[in-house]
Amino acid sequence: MKRLYLLTVSMFIISTAFSQELAIEKMQFLKKATQSTEVTQSTKMLRTVEAESIWSDDFSNPNTWTLDRASSCNLDWQIGTGLVNDGPYKSPTITSTTASNGYAMLDSDKYTAANPDDVQSSWITTASPIDLSANQNVVLQFETYFRQFYSKCFVVISTNNTDWPDLNVNFDASTNDNVYELFRGFVPNEDMNENPGLIKLNISPSAGGEEQVWVRFYWTGKGYTWFVDDAAIVKQPNHDIILNFAQNSYFGAQYGRTPFSQLTDSLDIGGDIFNFGSSTQQNVTLEIAIKNASGSDMMNASLSKEGLLTDSSAYLLSTVAVPASLIEGTYTLNATVSSDSTDEDLSNNTYSKDFAITDNIYSLDGIGIYNENISNINEIGSWTDYDGNIVLTRYVIIQETEIVGLEILLSKTTDPGTKIVPFLINAEAVINADFSLNRVPDMFDDRIAENENGVKVEQWNIDKNMIYAPLEGTTLEPGIYYACAELFIEEGEEIHILDDKTAAQNQFASLYFTANNDSLYANGTAAAIRLALDDYVAIEENTPKTFSVHPNPSNGVFTVNFTESNTYKIQVINVLGEIVSAKTVEGTMNETFNMSDYNAGLYFVKVSNGTSEHVQKIIIK
Repeated sequence: MKRLYLLTVSMFIISTAFSQELAIEKMQFLKKATQSTEVTQSTKMLRTVEAESIWSDDFSNPNTWTLDRASSCNLDWQIGTGLVNDGPYKSPTITSTTASNGYAMLDSDKYTAANPDDVQSSWITTASPIDLSANQNVVLQFETYFRQFYSKCFVVISTNNTDWPDLNVNFDASTNDNVYELFRGFVPNEDMNENPGLIKLNISPSAGGEEQVWVRFYWTGKGYTWFVDDAAIVKQPNHDIILNFAQNSYFGAQYGRTPFSQLTDSLDIGGDIFNFGSSTQQNVTLEIAIKNASGSDMMNASLSKEGLLTDSSAYLLSTVAVPASLIEGTYTLNATVSSDSTDEDLSNNTYSKDFAITDNIYSLDGIGIYNENISNINEIGSWTDYDGNIVLTRYVIIQETEIVGLEILLSKTTDPGTKIVPFLINAEAVINADFSLNRVPDMFDDRIAENENGVKVEQWNIDKNMIYAPLEGTTLEPGIYYACAELFIEEGEEIHILDDKTAAQNQFASLYFTANNDSLYANGTAAAIRLALDDYVAIEENTPKTFSVHPNPSNGVFTVNFTESNTYKIQVINVLGEIVSAKTVEGTMNETFNMSDYNAGLYFVKVSNGTSEHVQKIIIK
């Protein structure tokens, strides 16, 4: 059975079964099996182990490739230096290892703009066959950068240069052992998190031991760009187990921030392991520890599998009790996989992810929590004339909770003057009893809470990537809900919400509604629409000139000045919304805070006098 391995993390789709009667305690976190799974890993790990090369091509000589295309279009691949996407929606050029001496590019963006009705299929193939007769276990690897619109990318293997299949965007690669579909699960406007990414395909079943092998890169569809460089066929390692990801989850989701009030008494922890080596791995063990900020163990699990066959994966999961000592703060999940064999690449055997327990913010996304080594952030929203699109993020409420608004993270591509209407709905409004998506036009009619006037996006919101959309205080009973952002734009404007793809999520964790065709889609990621609970404090733009914080940045010691006389409450708040220090002052203000023992990073100083509040940022180095 063929298998492909895309180096970058979290293309696994996790599905969850849950009762429409809201029997929350019966919800499970399940792996959705697929024949061919893409796993992603940061390119920062690409060259920790150099595999023995059998064949390679750095695209410095275009004559080593043949270019061809379907008769339905005139779109050709290009090979050379300095090639750029020249269409209306330009993609970054690949920053591959040998980009300076040439690479391959398929610019569908430019072609589609001029020929919108053409059916596009175009490919490049090795001009000469590759002899793999002395190698039964082989891997094709190449550096790449890709941005998706409505297209599919494939690698095709042939041993006679004649049995090439005709491919299209509806082609099922599982029906042909020589065809490998890339970038499975990408959605329109999604691009790779890394530039370049490194793709590794185990092509042993279709090419191993063959005297003649041709390799083809095949594009079909329309829109945006695909870059390829530094292709090679290398020997497959004997022993290489990979920890695709590790998880801490409850109710079918991995929350970046969970309010203390929504904590359950147990947590599912586990991970997905893939054997990329050519040999069966014996006694595969996954060790997981969750530590607090002081480094003390809070929860542990040891999971094992007796044998893991080559080209197969194991999804290991255990339920552990949440200790009573778990308090508000940031926690780290560390996971390591090992086996009886000596692994040839230890760089992909570990996984680490932070999450937070908070007071008044509930977020599926972990933006600002996850470290940059695993962070994978995209965007989702409305553009050009797609007015009225809706982005939805799912939350499980386990006890009666008051919601006061939504905190929404915006991308820098958002235009000022656009508008967001926030609202809440029950999950039953969009998820049918048979776990399919509701797609009737009136699915959003029953809104539990809504700010009908909406909030206008201003430049300062875009500058700090955040907007607060207040709702009238609404008490939610235990159940499953969606926090929704309805997006309104004028012609030519865009509004985009950050979309966190870092952690594997339930396929219904985030949904996307397109208003132009009344269609609802499963996004399967974590759109950054957060619930603001109870005493949540929104950060304001304007601060009076009389209020100052200095020095800023600070080494931890800073002074807050306010020249007007009054009774003031000063609070220092971290990025999780937690109050880490507070003082009350009578008269004018000249108060010094010593936070040199706190972690470096961004904090907020809030000054209130009972009738107004003002906030200013402070950076501690």
